[in-house]
Amino acid sequence: MQYARQLLIIFISTMAFVSAAEARDLSIERQLYSVNQLAELEAKVVRGIQQDASSVYHHYLLANIYLQKFLGNPLDNKLLKQSLKLAKQTIYLDANSELGYLVLASIHDAVGKTVEARQVLQIFRQQPSIKKSWRYFLVKAKVFLSESSLTRSIGLLDKALSARQSLPEAIIPYIVVLLDAKYLGQQSALLNELANWQQRHPHPLFEQYLAAIYLDSGNYRRAEKIYDRLLLANPTNREAKRNKAIILYQHRQNPDHAQRLLLGLLEGRSQSPSEKATINLHLGLINLQQHHDQQANNNFLIALLNHPEGATLLELIVATYKRQKKFHQLAILLEELSYEQPGNVLYHTMLGNIWLEQIKDYRQAVLAYENATVLDPYSSKLYAARGLAHYHLQEFEQALRMFGQARTLDISDATNFYNEACIYALMSREEEAVSALQKAIELDDRLRDHARNDTDFDKIRALPAFLDTVGD
Repeated sequence: MQYARQLLIIFISTMAFVSAAEARDLSIERQLYSVNQLAELEAKVVRGIQQDASSVYHHYLLANIYLQKFLGNPLDNKLLKQSLKLAKQTIYLDANSELGYLVLASIHDAVGKTVEARQVLQIFRQQPSIKKSWRYFLVKAKVFLSESSLTRSIGLLDKALSARQSLPEAIIPYIVVLLDAKYLGQQSALLNELANWQQRHPHPLFEQYLAAIYLDSGNYRRAEKIYDRLLLANPTNREAKRNKAIILYQHRQNPDHAQRLLLGLLEGRSQSPSEKATINLHLGLINLQQHHDQQANNNFLIALLNHPEGATLLELIVATYKRQKKFHQLAILLEELSYEQPGNVLYHTMLGNIWLEQIKDYRQAVLAYENATVLDPYSSKLYAARGLAHYHLQEFEQALRMFGQARTLDISDATNFYNEACIYALMSREEEAVSALQKAIELDDRLRDHARNDTDFDKIRALPAFLDTVGD
């Protein structure tokens, strides 16, 4: 459920509020809510402007496209400037249309200029002749949310959804986010409220959100029934098909059926990179269930290379491999990732950790950490890990150099002094061992008890200086 809610919140934060003349088919606007159709829509809108340079509708759509692109890449100010320019042009083309004012207010709100956004909306009071559509209530609910109660904003969204020729795809995700905030921690109340909305404004999005709550709470049967109903009404419902597949392989012990559903989603149409990554992620998890490890690696590789939040995805994949104790397969995947995306210190670090901690191939660990320290020469933890690998190989001089480098980068880390003390003791360098141990204990007194039972100090355990350092 948390994943479903996060997707909805991301959708809300990046959506642009679009419009058309009431008599116009709204299908073109729906493309704005599909990331993988955005490029196609932009080309279509640009052609529309080329054919009719005075088209208010196409200028408005293009302004929203650039705004959506900016929200996906906030560092590109050119996109914001282009959106703002198009919004002003839309107002210039027809000052009696709501379109330009709404996109202008949305632009101000998107960059945190709430006061300016509210000032733009004042034009609707100053000029009552400007007709208000569902878009006005939607934008107002968003812009005035910070000073309005949730109940008032939800009421505005109800007006938007009830208006003639509204776009539920634009309104409902925002409604469910606000309802989620209103009934935080009150799952039963949230379910009842969503059911009421579904009765008053029947739409698959409400049902999908209800199913997501059931899925998150472990009520897989109720969730599956909703997905079956959605698929019966619309066999092309991609979210319903994907989530039903997840239930099948995770909770119904039917990975073969789940795999067929997911593979079907990869056929017949293009997907956005994030959707493709999500599908391949679940295919990889199914492959692991079936012990098809190479296929799992292939699917995970595709998922990680396509998902915008690859690091988060990698954590899930790594945890799954560790849970199944398939450490060598995980190492292969990390090596493939480092080849496909060279320069990523995370892959080399994780690979070193797997070789060091799970597989215990210390030579391979050294090589992985060497690559990591080349990419990040200022990480004390990387040098410390590399030192541990040399320590296990009994390459004590190399280990000392690594721990010394780690200590130089982070003088406050007691473990680096302690590890140096261990190695000095193993090398019978008594004075250096005691000195390093004293510094370690000064930084972290808990190491005193640990040193009493550490076999690395057996060669110097009888020395008075060691006894004085660790106490009785």
